[in-house]
Amino acid sequence: MAVTERRQKPRVPLGTEAFIEDAGGKEPGHALDLAAQGIGVLCRLDRQVGQRVKVHFFLPNGAGWLATDAVLVRTAKHRGDTLWGIQFQQPDNRTQSLVERYVREQLVVRAREKIHDKAARAAAERERRRQANPLRRLLDVIGSLGRKKDPKRTSR
Repeated sequence: MAVTERRQKPRVPLGTEAFIEDAGGKEPGHALDLAAQGIGVLCRLDRQVGQRVKVHFFLPNGAGWLATDAVLVRTAKHRGDTLWGIQFQQPDNRTQSLVERYVREQLVVRAREKIHDKAARAAAERERRRQANPLRRLLDVIGSLGRKKDPKRTSR
């Protein structure tokens, strides 16, 4: 059975401050992740799915604080708070561009980390196999004996 991903765009971890604002005021929260189309915010907001809000969030790549109109599209309980899935509603060009740039940058960072992790795992596996092979270990010992120089010996 195939699992269908409801997101059309990739999301990346964010981990910064955020606020959700509506007629009832501003509720502080924590932005967990970000995608080109929306943001996940953890807060104690008690609102209904479908409600229009303004979401304020901080991008750490120099973009600073951004704000855009949004809609609360889904909710989940998380350790006493509510995790809100918030979909952006026609953000201005600057905000959209900065969000897309941040997501792209983070995807590149994550891809590089995966490549590095894969190479490190492969190297560790090669070393483990080498160490597990008794003949290889013996050859390493013999080879290291031949490399040691005896200070009493002089070359002729």
